[in-house]
Amino acid sequence: AQMIVEGLLSDRIAAGWRGVWQMALMSAVVMTAWDMIMDPIMVRMGFWVWEVEGPYLGVPLHNYVGWLATTFTIFLLYRLIAPRLGRMPSIIVPRSLIPQAAWSYSITWTSNTLAAIQMNLIGPAFVGMLSAGAFVLMGVLGSSGGGSYEVGES
Repeated sequence: AQMIVEGLLSDRIAAGWRGVWQMALMSAVVMTAWDMIMDPIMVRMGFWVWEVEGPYLGVPLHNYVGWLATTFTIFLLYRLIAPRLGRMPSIIVPRSLIPQAAWSYSITWTSNTLAAIQMNLIGPAFVGMLSAGAFVLMGVLGSSGGGSYEVGES
């Protein structure tokens, strides 16, 4: 998920602090999109239980706020701290690898969508297609320009 965001948006995101939080936010959205389909499945299977059922098929909304906040914080801290830990080697990543990352993400997305359909959780299957599916399409279709992007310091 991070590779899709990094590879597709690194040239379009603002520099400096603004870019750091924008990339962290997009990465958090990608992670939370996956959770929108997985959590109702886990509730239906009895693996996850909340004291008070939430409005989204038993999942409380604060769960998703928590996912966004936690993953945003992790990605933000990584982007702020990692460069200060010392010189990190620069890695040139061909943009041609982005579709592979997207297909990898799509395996999880597709299996969760099919599980939701099998359990008659049509709403989460639809939400999964719209949310996680959008990132898969972004990765597969949006990386046709070629070239590469740099990760780390040069």
